Amino acid sequence: MVLKCDTINLLKKFGGFVMKIIVVGTSHAGYEAVQTILKEDSNAEIHLYERGETASFLSCGIQSYLEDISPSLDSLHYANEESYKDQGVNVHMNSDVVSVNPEAKTITVKTADGESEESYDKLFLSPGAVPIEIPIPGTDLDNLYYLRGRNWADKVKERMSSAKKAVVVGSGYIGIEVAEAYAKAGIDTTVIDSLNTILPTYLDKEFTSVLQENALEHGMKFHGGEKVQEIIGENGSVAKVVTDKGEYEADTVVMAVGVRPNTQWLDGILARNERGFVEVNEHMQSTSNPDIYVAGDATLIPFAPTGEKRAIALASNARRQGVIA
Repeated sequence: MVLKCDTINLLKKFGGFVMKIIVVGTSHAGYEAVQTILKEDSNAEIHLYERGETASFLSCGIQSYLEDISPSLDSLHYANEESYKDQGVNVHMNSDVVSVNPEAKTITVKTADGESEESYDKLFLSPGAVPIEIPIPGTDLDNLYYLRGRNWADKVKERMSSAKKAVVVGSGYIGIEVAEAYAKAGIDTTVIDSLNTILPTYLDKEFTSVLQENALEHGMKFHGGEKVQEIIGENGSVAKVVTDKGEYEADTVVMAVGVRPNTQWLDGILARNERGFVEVNEHMQSTSNPDIYVAGDATLIPFAPTGEKRAIALASNARRQGVIA
């Protein structure tokens, strides 16, 4: 277990060294980083920062919640505040890390009480990603949703009880999972994508053609090769989705066109590529500062068939990165 404050002070007094490690973000990569540190360096002083009210939400389990397989959102967590504390981790909830000073080796933390600075020996960042918002009219209407994290999952689930016609924009993993759940619930569901097949990033047409036929048999319609141009509203709520090829009535719209790395706050602090992904080496160390480690959706993943680095936002990848770091 992590050494308590009195032991830490004794070690310092007699010349011992206790590594202070700050972990920012409690999801897949952050959770795995903490568990690995506990195993590999039992003397480390670990501080874990989470901007929200709950820790380590299992986002890849959202579909099971939408389909009533998981009984509640509370069941979709790797850990919680109390379980971390039981392991000796110093947990800081509702604490948003808004900046890093690599030279001084400090972070700036924003809470309801204001801002403060905390020092570190090593820093692990798992800033994650945020949904891409396409610049079209109507995205501010009621009953239009994104799906990223616990709060959005709750809203999308709640809407299922009254939705009659749903349009999901985007046919990647998240879009298809939502569409499948809505179709299974008996909701008239249409998926629209600018590309010609579902799951185009992951599967070839030989597979997607079979999946599309199966989806149609189960009430999920797919329209590929169409670009959404506008969401039309009625009385403040969504009523129709307009593409370059047609119009689709809807009382519910879920936008799932992808994510972008949540790294704007690191601009000028850590090296990032032109798309905003933090540049790291094979040990997940920032190429601009070896005492800072970054993992998860804010980084690129080596793609085995080609050796190139790609954006592959999957929990399994993030957890492996957390272990490596």
